[in-house]
Amino acid sequence: MDSCPDWNASAYHRVSAPQTAWGREVVERLQLAGDETVLDAGCGTGKLSRFLAERVPRGRVIALDASADMLRVAGQQLSDLGNRVQLLQASLPVLPALGPVDAILSTATLHWVLDHPATYRALLAVSRPGGQLEFQCGGAGNLQRLHARASALAATKPYADAFRDWKEPWCLATAEETEAQLRAAGWTRVRSWLEPRPTPFADAAAFADFIGSVNLRPFLERLSAEQAQAFTAALVEAAAQDEPAFVLDYVRLNASAWAPEELG
Repeated sequence: MDSCPDWNASAYHRVSAPQTAWGREVVERLQLAGDETVLDAGCGTGKLSRFLAERVPRGRVIALDASADMLRVAGQQLSDLGNRVQLLQASLPVLPALGPVDAILSTATLHWVLDHPATYRALLAVSRPGGQLEFQCGGAGNLQRLHARASALAATKPYADAFRDWKEPWCLATAEETEAQLRAAGWTRVRSWLEPRPTPFADAAAFADFIGSVNLRPFLERLSAEQAQAFTAALVEAAAQDEPAFVLDYVRLNASAWAPEELG
């Protein structure tokens, strides 16, 4: 699902309140009667899988993630739901044979997947005819200020050797190209839109904790512990000079789509 090292799922579970709040809005977009099978594609630590399970009390949730550590924490968090939630490790765009699912949710995940067209085809392949897809991820312009600062810092003398072969490990698409790719993959009734979600943090410590656990992961994994600490501190210091300080310029890419009533 991504080209980065495995997540520290316990840290992500602790700091991921913004992603959870945005994701819950996406869950509410699903049109569910309560007996469906729903795929949570990129379930993370299972916070939204629990909300999904509440929406389908007579159905079940397939909680899928590429990260073994995310699934470990999700298993702990969702153990009380028994066989109503199935945990599955897989890396998009490759999916195992799931059987048809009634609806698909994905939040805070698809920007880590570089091949969006293949992903949309793979998701359609596991959908039942007329099934719903709702997703949200980072879109064009997402974290532009932080990414620009981190990339510029990575090119400086203390860090340049570690980033000699650096390539951005995310795909931040526009609404227009996402809609076109979904339609080309075979989805119908497609709608896609970008939504700015600036996210403030209370102080330098909270900002450092969050970006170190979430946003800077692809950068920090290339550095020694001492370098990673200095790299993060420099970006926190830069954010302290912003007005207002310690705000991440998140932009979320949303999409809604439906599988055709007859799938070939």
